[in-house]
Amino acid sequence: MNPENLLRARSALIGLRSNAGPLDNVAVAFGSGVTALYGQNGAGKTWILDSLRRALRGRYRGINQLICQLEHDTGVYEWVMEHLADEVHESWYRSKSTPGAGAALLRGAIKNWFIRGGRYFKPYEEVEEIEPDLIEDLVLARSIALIPVGDNAAEWDVWLCLPRDVPAGTREVAAYQSAVEVAEGFAQKIADGNDTWREDDELSDEEYGLREQAEEKLYDELSLLEWEYIHRPIAGLVWEYRSLAMPDDVRRMLDPIIRDDLPIPMVKLFSARSIPFVLEDDDDEADIDSLTRAAFAKHFEVELLSAGSSLSLSTDMQQWVSERAQSANETYSLLLQDAPQLTLELRPLGQWVRDSPLHWCVKYGAYGHTKVPVSELSRAESRWARVAVRRALDLTGAVSVIVMDEPEAALHRAAERQMAKGLSELTSVGLQVIVATHSPEVLDARTTECLHVSNTNGKTSVGFMPPLGSETLSALGLSPSDLLGLYRIFLLVEGAHDEIVIRALCGELLDNERIKIVPMRGGRKLPGTVESQLLFDLSDAHLVAVLDDVRSQEIEDAWLEAQTRYLASGSEDAIDFLSQAFKQRKGDEYGWLVQWLSRALAKGVHSRVEPHGFTARDIIEYLPVEQLVPGAHKTWSDLRREHESAVQSLDRSKGLHDFKRWLTQSYGADISLTNVERAAKSVQVIPEEFLHFGYRLREIGARPCKR
Repeated sequence: MNPENLLRARSALIGLRSNAGPLDNVAVAFGSGVTALYGQNGAGKTWILDSLRRALRGRYRGINQLICQLEHDTGVYEWVMEHLADEVHESWYRSKSTPGAGAALLRGAIKNWFIRGGRYFKPYEEVEEIEPDLIEDLVLARSIALIPVGDNAAEWDVWLCLPRDVPAGTREVAAYQSAVEVAEGFAQKIADGNDTWREDDELSDEEYGLREQAEEKLYDELSLLEWEYIHRPIAGLVWEYRSLAMPDDVRRMLDPIIRDDLPIPMVKLFSARSIPFVLEDDDDEADIDSLTRAAFAKHFEVELLSAGSSLSLSTDMQQWVSERAQSANETYSLLLQDAPQLTLELRPLGQWVRDSPLHWCVKYGAYGHTKVPVSELSRAESRWARVAVRRALDLTGAVSVIVMDEPEAALHRAAERQMAKGLSELTSVGLQVIVATHSPEVLDARTTECLHVSNTNGKTSVGFMPPLGSETLSALGLSPSDLLGLYRIFLLVEGAHDEIVIRALCGELLDNERIKIVPMRGGRKLPGTVESQLLFDLSDAHLVAVLDDVRSQEIEDAWLEAQTRYLASGSEDAIDFLSQAFKQRKGDEYGWLVQWLSRALAKGVHSRVEPHGFTARDIIEYLPVEQLVPGAHKTWSDLRREHESAVQSLDRSKGLHDFKRWLTQSYGADISLTNVERAAKSVQVIPEEFLHFGYRLREIGARPCKR
């Protein structure tokens, strides 16, 4: 995309609502970069992509709502203002420089909608009846909904969306929900009363008739209550697409909209036959030579029309062809590992009648005499070549959306990794990429918004990634080997107590950052993890070792200095520095850390390992002492001092030199896994050291992974 068009194209898709096929009012929120839909086969991923494709093509299938950003100085905003100006026979080009011109056009369209009453819902008789705050909050709206209504040709209804975070939006939603609640309560009251009197066998015919009349009046009252929410402004969307909106229709359509987080369409602005979005669909096998010819003809329209019989291939034409080929190859090599070189031929004028003027191919052989059309390349080569060519031809400044089903198809794992990285880089120039995938490489990318698609009892739902684990593999549509590649950090801890406490105090962070805790069953086993082929050769993840009774900042500073020395003078100098830095430190933990970090330097994997220490001598000392040692009535510091003063006289054969065993023997401490977990979950205020630990893990997880 040309740099001058990048600003205009920054408006993006916010999300999609769809009730097509098995999608029962499903709401999907898109990220600004790569959005990945994943889950089991048959969950509904393809239906979501198909609904998105049809929405972008303006074709009706159920009621699809494509929610888009509406920001000033973007292509979408300019497009909306041009249409609104046309509706009132004005020129947006001439009036746009006037302060408040856009707001005035929106305000007029909003008032007109409410005065007309949309299509069927109750109109306002006077402008003064319209809630002024509602109008002004809608003027500030920053999103629109494109609702495809086309049959044989593309067409969209364009709606202004009510922001949820403005006072009028909050009030309108609350008023609708309150009216529904009142009507439901009244309906239940009628039902309860009916059950009572209809079971009374001793009523006379006259009494029975009177009761039926009373019931009819109650139902009339209920109807009036239901019309309260049927005629609310928020229900205009239902009236527009239902010939006669009934309470059930309104509830069925609006209730899911109220529950999701996407903006709510409220005011229909206009209808349009084109939109400022370009769908780049990898399933679209349209002839790229024809697409290139059309782009060429549009760019040189004046020259081609004025040339008559004296047409010649100008330098500008040759340069345009060269630039398109260069751009396509840059994208192609970004997305496909070992991509062949694409050539765009501008054929001589004499061949234009017989052949296409422009032709994409790959030339093989020493002199390039063998030409293979893009359509005859391998599946992966052809697919990504079409994407690259479309990217090279995107000169309009419209917002481009790439939609792909299984982008990893026909790629080996290394090629998957490059493809995932390439898609992420494309989003940096204004594209949005929405894919359905099972690829760990795509799901693991930091810029990917992962959405889990599941199907329960035939109903599709969309949510965020559940915590990673063997029990969730099936739901994620992944294999055990895939799971290894999805973790960003392996957290090496000494034992089960460490795992329980860290999980209790940092559980949400572990899931969000895709961190796997690996208990070593003793810190002495730490140095050997560097030799683990599983952790280093089959994963890109970082390794963070956590030990008790060490000073975190001290080892972080020493490790940073050691890595600096490694880059300056090699591993031997770095290892010597580490050995000297902790030579005077007591405790086995420092020795284990030095061995671990030294081995990492020797093997050249130092960029992926990080040490971390907690100052407490055992991780249970961050938990409430009264829950683990209820009979002591002392602090952890008191208990430590008492143990240290008595340790020389304790029976080592019984293991009483070990602090935990001594606690159990002397005070009846309960440090079972169950009780430690109970104590960890009771912690109300997260210790400061664990907050720092969480910040550090986020920073490490954000670093690029290297093999």
